[in-house]
Amino acid sequence: LQPSLGVAWLGSRSMPCIKSEEQIESNSSLKNSMSEFRILERQKENEPLTLVDFAAMEADLCGPKLKFIFFGETHTDSVAQDLEILTYKKLTEQSSRNINNFGFFQPKRKRWALALEFLSRDKQDFVNQYLKSTEIPVSSLFLEYTDALRYGPITALAKERGSAIIAANASKRFVTYVSHYGPDVLNKIAQKGEDTDLLPPIPYPSKPLSAAYAQRLLTVWPDNQVNNQRRNNLIASQCLWDATMAHSVLRHQQNTGDAIFLVCGRFHIEYFLGIIDHIEHLLQTPFGQALSFERQEFRVIVAIPLPAEQFDQCENEHWNTMRHHPLLQSLADFILFTRQENQAFHAAEEEHTTK
Repeated sequence: LQPSLGVAWLGSRSMPCIKSEEQIESNSSLKNSMSEFRILERQKENEPLTLVDFAAMEADLCGPKLKFIFFGETHTDSVAQDLEILTYKKLTEQSSRNINNFGFFQPKRKRWALALEFLSRDKQDFVNQYLKSTEIPVSSLFLEYTDALRYGPITALAKERGSAIIAANASKRFVTYVSHYGPDVLNKIAQKGEDTDLLPPIPYPSKPLSAAYAQRLLTVWPDNQVNNQRRNNLIASQCLWDATMAHSVLRHQQNTGDAIFLVCGRFHIEYFLGIIDHIEHLLQTPFGQALSFERQEFRVIVAIPLPAEQFDQCENEHWNTMRHHPLLQSLADFILFTRQENQAFHAAEEEHTTK
C-alpha cells in the first residue's frame, strides 16, 4: 500500500529479464551519486529538515546504540533498493572482530540481521537451509521473480556477511483467511495449536493502534468503495502484516541480540506508525517486557520516488520548500528522494490509477 504524501510516487515499472543467478545476486546498479537521490534528515522535532549526504546518514546509522533500522520503500523503486544494499553493506562491511593499527583486537561489533517483508514466516526453515547451503539459489526463496530481482542481491549479501535472515511477514494464507473471514479465524487456529509459531501472539490487535494510522487506512479503503465488514477485514489483514513483522524482529532480537535491518513497504512505517505501533504494543505485553525500544535505538528511513522532471526541479529550486513541507517533517528520520525516468514513472502511475 503506497498512498500519496502530496508528492508523486511510483506505482510499478517493467523489470528487465535477468535469467542467471549471478545477475540476480549482483543486480545493483546504483552510481553512488547525488544525481540519483537526495536525503533530508529530521534532526529535531518540529524543525525544518536538513539536507545531508549519504556519509552523514551512514555515520548516524552506524552509531553504537542502534538496534533497529526500518527502511520503507516503494517496491518498484530500483534506486531505493540499491540504497538499501549500500546501507546494509556499510552496516556489515567490518568483520565481527577487527584488528586495529596496533595489532590488538577491538571489541566485537554487533551483527546486523536482515529482515524482509517479502519472505513469510513459513519460509524460515528454507531460508535457514539456504544460509547453510552452496546449492540453493537465492531466487528460490521468493514467490515472485520480480522479488528475486529486487531483493535477491541484498539477501545474497546478508549470506555472504554471515548474517541471519528473518522471514518476517505473515503467511499469505493467514492474511487471506483474515481478509475473507475476519481476525477471529486466527483464534480458532491458535486454540488448536496449529502453526502458532507462524503467528504473532493471538489475539493480535486487529484494529489500528493509533488514531493517525486508522485515518491513513480509511484513505486506502474509503466508505464509498467497500462495505464496513469488508473494510474491517481488510484493515485487520493490514494489521496482521504489521503485527507479524513487529513480532518477528522483536523475537529475533530477544533470542539473538542481533541488531536488525528491516526492509518493507513504506506505508508500514511512515510517520512512525504501523509496525512501530505494534512494537510499542508488544513491549507492554509479557512477551516484550524485557526488551527495550528507546528512541536512540531505532531509525526510520523512507524512500520516495520522484519523476526526473520533478526531482530536477527540486534539485534546482525547491529543496528548501521540501525541507519545510508539513507532511514530510514527521514522516521519518531520513527521507530519501530518488530520481525516476519520466516515461517509466508516468506509465507506472497511469497503470496504478486504473487498477
